[in-house]
Formats: sequence, C-alpha cells, structure tokens
Amino acid sequence: MDANPPPQGQGLKPFTELLKRSLRMKATSFVVGGLVAWLGIDALYAGYAERKRIPTVLRSFEIGSTSLDLGLKEPYFPRPEEEAILGTITSPHHGGFFNLVVGEHGTGKTTVVRHTCQQTGRGVIYTRVPERLPQFAQDLAEAVNYDLDVHISFWKQIRRRFFPPRQEQPTSQLDELATVCNAIAEAARLYESKYKKPAVLVIDNLTKLAKSDVETFQYLVEFAKYQADEHNLVVNFVASEGNTPQRLKEMSERSRLQEIIEIGDLSHSESVHYLTGRDVDESVASSVVSFSGGRISLLKDAQQGLLQNESVEDIKSRFLTLAKDEFGRSRLSLPEDPTELTKRQIKAWSQIISIVDSPNKEIPHRAFVKSVGDDERANHFLQQNIFAYHAKRDTVSLQSTPIELYVMDSVGERGTSQRVAVIDLLSHLPEH
Repeated sequence: MDANPPPQGQGLKPFTELLKRSLRMKATSFVVGGLVAWLGIDALYAGYAERKRIPTVLRSFEIGSTSLDLGLKEPYFPRPEEEAILGTITSPHHGGFFNLVVGEHGTGKTTVVRHTCQQTGRGVIYTRVPERLPQFAQDLAEAVNYDLDVHISFWKQIRRRFFPPRQEQPTSQLDELATVCNAIAEAARLYESKYKKPAVLVIDNLTKLAKSDVETFQYLVEFAKYQADEHNLVVNFVASEGNTPQRLKEMSERSRLQEIIEIGDLSHSESVHYLTGRDVDESVASSVVSFSGGRISLLKDAQQGLLQNESVEDIKSRFLTLAKDEFGRSRLSLPEDPTELTKRQIKAWSQIISIVDSPNKEIPHRAFVKSVGDDERANHFLQQNIFAYHAKRDTVSLQSTPIELYVMDSVGERGTSQRVAVIDLLSHLPEH
C-alpha cells in the first residue's frame, strides 16, 4: 500500500481533460457541419426554385401578348403601314440584333406597338417603364410571370414566415432587374431551341430611364447587346423625345442596332379619316387638320372640343397659345424688340428659321449641333418641346404643326423685318 496516496480526485483529471477536448471537438464539428448543411440546403433550394420558375417564364413567351390590353376608350385606329413594319421586329426569323422604335409624345406609337404585339401573340412580351422607377423590376417580373420572392433564400423565407421583420431591408433594383433578366435570357434560350426563332422583349418608355436612371438604362442596353450576340432574344426599345435615341445610337454598335423605326404623325388624308370616323364633318375635319397636323393627341383634343361646341377658330387659337407657352417654358419667346434677344435665343431661332425655310422642314443634326455650339447645348434644346430629333434620318425638325404655325406668326415669311433682324444679329454674333 502506497504511503503517499494521490489527493482525492486527482486520478480522474486526465480523463476529465480528455472528455472536455472531445466535447469541444464535437461542438466545433457540429457548428461546421450545421453551416455546411445550411449552405447546402440554401443552394439546393435556390437551384430548385430557379428551375421551377424558368419553365413559367418560357410559358409566358409561348402565350405571348395575345391578351394585352390596349387601354383604349375608343376603337383602335388601324395603321397598316406602321403595323407591317413593326411586325418584322415583333416576329423576327433570327436574332443577332436589337431595335429602336421612336416617336414624339402624342403620335400614337405606344398604341400601335401594343396592338402589333397583341396581333403577333406568341413569342413576344411587352412591358413599360413605369413612372415610379423602383417598380420597374417588379413590373418586368410580372410581365414574364417570374416570382421574385421565390428567388429569396430558403432561410430568409423561413425567417419571413415565422419571424417577420418590422421593416424589410430594401433590395437593390439593379440586383432584382439582373435576376429577372437572367431568367428571361434562360427562358429565351429554351424558346429558341424549341421553336427555332428568337423570343422578343419589348420595353416601352425607355426615355424615362434615360432621363432619371442612367445606370438602369445602360444595363438594359448592355443586356440587349449581349442577347443580340447570343441570338436567342431580340429586345425592342420604344423611346420618345429629346436625345434618348441619339444616346442609344452612341452606346450601340451599328451592326447590333438593326432597325430604327419612327412612328410619325398621320398623313392629311388619314387625319381627316380619323376625325370623320368620329362623327366630325369632312370639311370641318379638313380645317382642323390644317392647324393640328396629324398628331393623334391633338386630333383627339380637337374632337373633344367640337363635341363641347367649341368653334374651329377657338380650337386653333387654343393650340397656338399652347405652342406659345412651350416657347415661354423653354425661354425662347421672341421679345418685341429684336435687339433684346439673348445669344441663346439667337442661336435657337436661327435654327428654327433654317428649318421652316428648308424644303422638307428639317435640317441635318450635325448642322444643328454646330450652329448651337456643341452636343451638350444641342441635347438641351432637343429636350424642349420645340424641336424633334429623327434618329433614322439623323435630322432635326420642329415638333408639331402648331409649333410651326406659331413660328410663322412670329417671324413671318422671308424678308419680314423681325426675321431680317434675327438673321442680322446672328451674322454679328461671335462663333463661341
């Protein structure tokens, strides 16, 4: 028997330390294993959710825009020529490009584009950039029947269900847009493989993005260019006013931007037919068209005025007053004394006079830029409701018939004193 036995419990110390180390290792293994399992479940769920949604997007392309609502309160006015041209880009036989449809506000471009998408049916999806820009990704997702919530991770879905936050953290619109665009691209690949022709995506109101969200605008253009390279999806942009078409052309390689289709005003005969089809006497209709031109929004306005017993002369006076107001808002109104014209006004009015004096009422865009000073100043003028840029011809004109009539009332024909004064001031103006 040992004379000096170990203190009580000391013989168990090595066993206790071994047990502690074992428990620590098991705890670490449990945490690591749990993390791996968590990531694995999340990845599997994300893959499952995405595989589940892509066929839904494909089905949306297969159904197409047959049920697209034109949003009209009156019968659709047929435009066979424009519909035939638009039909070539809503039902293309091959990819490798994207297209641009342009037209001033009030020309009816959105209506004829939506009608053509509706008539095309299968293979084309139409969407429009909303006035509330953060809603765009959601609207695009809805157009192709893609549920953005399904893309949220498995654990976030669980947390949302059982522990809803007081306030959701905002998701980047560009991230959401990229998610939807990736789904569209994959569905388009499946569509092209199945039907041997590209799917089509029409995005209207691009001007809103170009003005207010340049980052999203650039992303969509790059997306369209990439899809052109893939040959599975044709993106058709619809834009209006100002320098948006010019900016799109500058960002795009000409080989990819294949078609620039301009939706203009109705012809004189079409305009008269438009009004007579709405119970306006033919002679009255012809008089109205002489000062409204073929701008559909103005024809509708005139028809409503006639229904409310407004005289033709009163309607004309109202239209010219609206045109005058546009010059006032643009700070281009002519003072009574031509010597009070600013340098900016002289440059603008010199171009206005050049336009009304030209045989086809338009001048080359480059000449316009050179005369007003530079691209930045030219773009500023093009954003006013005075001028119109024609992307396909690369020319500039006055925006509407009432604007042109107001100009003629202001400076008259060749040789009038006010016009001579403007031109004389211009001749003495320094180049820069």
